[in-house]
Amino acid sequence: ADALVQTSAPTTNYGTSSLLLKNYSSLHRIGYIRFDLTDLAWVSAPAPALTLTTVQNNDNVGPNYLPTTFAVEVYGLNEDAAGYAWGESTVTWNTRPAAGSLTGGRYVPSADATLLGELAVPANAIPDACTFTSDALRTFVRGLASPSVTFILIRKDTLNTNLAFASREATDAGQRPALTLG
Repeated sequence: ADALVQTSAPTTNYGTSSLLLKNYSSLHRIGYIRFDLTDLAWVSAPAPALTLTTVQNNDNVGPNYLPTTFAVEVYGLNEDAAGYAWGESTVTWNTRPAAGSLTGGRYVPSADATLLGELAVPANAIPDACTFTSDALRTFVRGLASPSVTFILIRKDTLNTNLAFASREATDAGQRPALTLG
């Protein structure tokens, strides 16, 4: 499951949209991705890796719209968080798990989410696969009690630039979000 939530449309569900992330002025968009790990050996995963494919990456300055570099914070939603079983077709800004606050012009989730590190998105042409790994990701995945994991994606910058990742609805299956266990 994956979905985008947005401050300017707090009751709208974007469960079938690409994961367009932004932290600009009063427009904040964050992404949620959940993976089902049933029948997988997640508790002994040697090197989990989250792979996302950029489908939009530009500086929002015409006419050239040049790719830019981004840092995306990756959070793991804690299993005891309210809303842990969020629904792709029902989650909205108003119902999002780990609802936090705006700090320094950008959205920061509550303590119901654990920061796992930053995904570096290079200024490459699209589509471009980006992979996130970290010791914190491995520890988080291996410590799960249930066979489900949710990641929250938040851009670190506050620029009016465009960054979107393919969602699970992407026509090209190779561009859909993926979690490998190593």
